[in-house]
Amino acid sequence: MKAGHTLILMLVFVAIFLVITTSVIVAGINSMQSVGHLSSGQSATLLSESAVEEAMLRLLRDPSLTNFTLTIADGTATINITGAESKTIDITADVAGYVRKKRIVAGYANGVLQIISQNQIP
Repeated sequence: MKAGHTLILMLVFVAIFLVITTSVIVAGINSMQSVGHLSSGQSATLLSESAVEEAMLRLLRDPSLTNFTLTIADGTATINITGAESKTIDITADVAGYVRKKRIVAGYANGVLQIISQNQIP
């Protein structure tokens, strides 16, 4: 084999190595981004659940409560409460642009505030 052929063969191997290495790095970056998105989505879901509990607790303390905002870590939940006897609680939880919405209907049964229905809103 001549010296020129060896150099060309070496360049081909280096090019193949770089393509494989770049592909592995890109796949790893995509995987890390997917995990980050999943984590933010789960955090938004957990924040919406926390907002439900906080709304129920605040309604027990103040039945005339209408609206408030709950901020936890990197997320914010906006809670809107309507109704007199039966309370409709609309919750919008936002964590890093991932939004989860819930609607809860609560009412008093034998003087106890209870959740009647709870739905995820698309």
